[in-house]
Formats: sequence, C-alpha cells, structure tokens
Amino acid sequence: MRPTRIQMEGFSTFAESVEIAFDSVDLVAFVGPTGAGKSTVIDAITFSLYGSVARYDDARLVAPVISQGRNEAKVRLDFELGGASYTAVRIVRRTKTGATTKEARLERVESAGKSGDSAPLSVLASGAKEMTSAIEELLGLDFAQFTRTVVLPQGQFAEFLKDDPASRQRLLRRLLDLEIYSRMGALARERAKAAGQKIEILQTQLDRYGETDPDELGRAQAKVKLIERIQRTSAEHLESLAAIEHQLVELRQEVAGIDQHLDLLGSIEVPAELASQGKEIEEAAQLLDKAKARATEERKAREEADRLLVATGDPHSIKAKIDAAKELAENQIKRQDHLASLAEARTQHERAEKTLKSTESELVAAQVRVRKAQAGADAATWTASLIVGDPCPVCRQPVDTIPDHDPATELEAAQRAETKLGKQRRQMEQEQKKLQIRIERLDAGIVELDRQDNRAKAALDGAARTESVAVADLEQDLERAMQAKGTLAASIRAMGEADRLVEEAEGLLAMRFEREQKHRHLFGSQRDALAILGPPAPGNQSLVQDWNDLSRWGSSKKEELAAKRVSIAAAGKAAAVDKAGIVDILQRGAESAGLDLEADWDPSGFGSYLARALAQAEAETEKVSERIKRCLDLEEQIAQLDTERVVNAALGQQLSASGF
Repeated sequence: MRPTRIQMEGFSTFAESVEIAFDSVDLVAFVGPTGAGKSTVIDAITFSLYGSVARYDDARLVAPVISQGRNEAKVRLDFELGGASYTAVRIVRRTKTGATTKEARLERVESAGKSGDSAPLSVLASGAKEMTSAIEELLGLDFAQFTRTVVLPQGQFAEFLKDDPASRQRLLRRLLDLEIYSRMGALARERAKAAGQKIEILQTQLDRYGETDPDELGRAQAKVKLIERIQRTSAEHLESLAAIEHQLVELRQEVAGIDQHLDLLGSIEVPAELASQGKEIEEAAQLLDKAKARATEERKAREEADRLLVATGDPHSIKAKIDAAKELAENQIKRQDHLASLAEARTQHERAEKTLKSTESELVAAQVRVRKAQAGADAATWTASLIVGDPCPVCRQPVDTIPDHDPATELEAAQRAETKLGKQRRQMEQEQKKLQIRIERLDAGIVELDRQDNRAKAALDGAARTESVAVADLEQDLERAMQAKGTLAASIRAMGEADRLVEEAEGLLAMRFEREQKHRHLFGSQRDALAILGPPAPGNQSLVQDWNDLSRWGSSKKEELAAKRVSIAAAGKAAAVDKAGIVDILQRGAESAGLDLEADWDPSGFGSYLARALAQAEAETEKVSERIKRCLDLEEQIAQLDTERVVNAALGQQLSASGF
C-alpha cells in the first residue's frame, strides 16, 4: 500500500483543515519538535483505515481524536494498492456520552475516460464495521497486525520482537506470502480425500453388479434369434386370424344393429287416453262458446249502465251542489247575524268615542286645577312669614290680610280627581280597542261569507238555488245517480266474472290442445326414430288410426328381424371355431419361445406380443453387454483414482509453510 494524500480537519492537534501529499516523493520523514503533530499524521492514516488509534490502548475509543472545541473530526486517505487507487473516509461526531462514527466509506477510483472527465468512484463499503472488514480483506492485515508491521507506535517495536513464536510466525508467513505452500498442501490433501471418496462410490457401484456370467450374453442372443424365427412363421396365421376377426366384427355389428332396431320397435306404444282426447277438446270448445256469449251480454249491460250514469250525472258532483246550496242558505243567516252584530258594535264604538272625548276634556281641566293647586301650595310656604302691612315677597304689594285656607288639602283633592279621570280614560280606550277589534272581525267574517258564497255559486254553475224545493230536487237526482252507480258497479263485477270464465275455458281448451300436440309430437318422435326401417306414411286423418297402423307394422317387422338374427348367429359360431384353431397354433409357438401369455390374452395382438418380447430380449442382451462393459470401466477408473489419491496424499504431507 502506498499513501498518496492525507486530509485532516478537527483531528487531534489539527483543528483546521490540513492536507499532506505524498504522490510526488519516494521517501518521507516527519521532522519537528515534540507535540508538533508528527505522530498525529500516522494516527490519521491508521484511523482512516481501521477507525482506531493504536496508542489509545482501546480499539473502540474514538472520542479523543476530535480536536478540543470541535464537534466533528474528518479524515480522508488516498492510497494505491496493486495498481488501483482507493479513498478511505471516516467522520466522527461528538455525542452526549462520547462520540460515534457518523460516516465511513471505502471507494475505488475507476480509470478516467479518454475525454479527460473526472474518474468515476465505485463504493466498496459504507459503514464503520463493513469498511473495516473490507480494509482487512484488501490489505491482508487486521488492526493489530497493521500496527505491529506497517505502523509501529512509539516504543512498541520491542513488543513485536517479544511476541509469542506462533503469532510472529503467522504474521511473517502472511507478509512473505508463504501461505501459498500451506494452501497447496491443503488442496493436495483435499484432492486425495476426494479421490478416496470417489473410489468408495465406484467400488460400491462395482459391488452391486456382482460377478458376471460369461455364458449369459450367449443365452440372451439365442433367445432373440428364436423370437425372430417365430415372428416369420406366424405371419400367415395372423393374416387368417385378422380376416376371421374382421368377419366376426361385422357379424357382431349386424347383430347389434338388429338388436337396436328390435328395441326401437318395442318402444311403439299407443297411449290409453288417446281415444277420449277428441271428445274432451269438443267439450272444452263448447264451454268456451258459452262463456264468450255470457261475456258479450255482460258487456252490453255495462254499456247501458254507463249511459244511465252519464244521464243521471256524477253523484259526487250532485252531492257537491247540494252542499253548496245548503252552504248558501246557512251563510245568509250567518250574514244577517254578522250585520246586526256589526251595527251594534259600531253604535257602541261611536258612543264610547264620545264618552272618551268628554273624559279627556274633563281630564285636561283637572290637570289645570292640579297645577293651580300645586302653585298655591308652593306659595303657601310664605304665609307663615307674612305680616300685615309688610310688602309681599312675591308681588311687592303691602299685605292687607293673611290668607285663611289649606292649599295642601286643595292640592290633594285636585290630584285625586285627576287620577280618577285618568283611570276612566284608560278604561274607555281599552273598551274602544275591543270594539274596534270586534268590528274588524265581523267585517272579516262577512268577507269570508262572501268568499264561501262565491265558491258555492261556482259549484252551482252560478245559480243561487237556495230554495228548499231545489235542494230536494238535487237530492232526488243524487239518489238516482247513486242507483245508476251501483248498477254500473254490479255490471262491472258481472263482466269481470264472465271474463274470468272465458279465461278459464280458454286455458282448459289450450291445455287439451297442448296435450294433443304432445301426443302428436310423441307419435312423430317414435316414427322418426323408426325412419331407418321404412315405417308406413301417416294418413293425417286420425291420430289414433295412424298410431294403430304404426303399431301393427312394428309387430310384423320384429318377426322379420328376429329370423335374420338367428341366421347371423349361426355364421358367427362357425367363424369362432376357425379362430380357436388358429389361436391354439399361436399359443404353442409362444410357449416354445418361453413367452408367458395371460389367461385372457388377445390373439389379435399376438404380433404385438412378439414385438414386445423381441424388444425385451434385445434390451436384455444390450443390458448384459453394457453391464460387462461398465464393470471394466469402473475397475479402470478405480485404478486411476487410487494412483491420484496416493500422489496427492504424499504431496499434502510434505507441503506446509512451517516446513520452510
């Protein structure tokens, strides 16, 4: 590893940013007084790589690297290794309990492009632990080894010399790359072990084959030749057997066809209810005609009831006219009462208004008397100090006589009179207001009666029919209209009942027609199923007759087909005897070849049996040949692997780094 540049900021004695470049020199020496920071530069290089400083005696201690008065320390180291450039950065920040590594990353600088652009960076590790592991893998040294070989803290070189022999040997072996011999020895031992394992596997496979019989291959080949000879001799018999089998198949198909036709002929069946079906349809048609005739009569009655109701008028309209006429008569009486009450109220209102004016005049006079009495009472205060002959303090005239009356009593009497008149005026005002409200209400009542009369007259078409005779006439009209309405309602119900009977009769007739249609469809289906046998054409006059003709034809046809089936069965029996003779010849040939036929074996597949037996015999011959060849190959492989195992075992025993 060759350092090319170190940057420090806030690190130990370097509180400010400091950069030291090594890329232009081959040998570097740090010279200066004690405390100048020479060891700090070495500590910064170590810390940037491993995140620890050796002289702190605690690899986990990071807080002391932060400069006094600073909250953060940052170190960046650029170095070269194996022809590649790398950058190691660590940033430490203070916490309440100490310090923590805020950021740590290891980057590799890729080759710059031809255009002169800055070289791209490839992040190899991020995070303190991940970066330390990556540095150890990259440099081949952990923190302890690095600080004992590459960077030795002051006074610790002697510790390296005093280290235990095993540790010192491991370190020197790693530094001098003597581990290659250990790896070579380990690889040789692994190969020897793998060869031994393969020998065991191959020996197990060889043991499974067991001892081979030299005559086994000859017997297998002889069986192949025997089966081939039987194939050639059985070809003619198989052709005859195929012809007989074809004949039997045709006979079976013909018998199956006859049986199918017999089943079809047996399905002919004339429904028992077919005879009464025509009569039921005729009865349903007559019932429908009667229901329609009644419905026509009820519809005419409904039309007559409609005309009668139109002639008599709508009961609701007539009832509204009766109510309007009665309301006019009642309103006339109410209007007379309202007018009488209104005249009386207006008279009382005028009288109260006059009384109120008189009372107000008396009240004004009383108020004048109160003011005068008040003035007298005020002047009476001077009476006690008056002396006859002295000037009056009010008018300056000589006093002739001393007043001899009681002004206070006069004032009290005047005030009582004023209060009484004020109360009377208020009572008169309230009375007058009550009368005014009553007049307004009576006026409003008369207006409402006029509105009601106008509405009633409109219901009477403008004719004010208030006479008792006119109301009685309207009531008679109402009675006739109600009777017409009742007649119409009864007619509607009767017409509905008639329509219901028509609907029921139509449903019954449709149901019986549908049942007849189903029978026709069933007849057509049975005849269509027999179309292949040529059934007689229907006369289309009577369904019963057509069905009976079809049934008689079916009986005759069944007798004809039964006789034909007996003849075909005799021909099939003769063909079966010929087939049994050929099968016996084939079975004896199979037994001579050692073929194990099942009890229900198919003679038509005898060629396939021989082909499978030949293939099996050929496969067995090939299997025997392959087994013999495989055993020879396994023995050869085991010999080669045993040589490889012995050589690698000896090499693994001799090669080890401790032997150098």
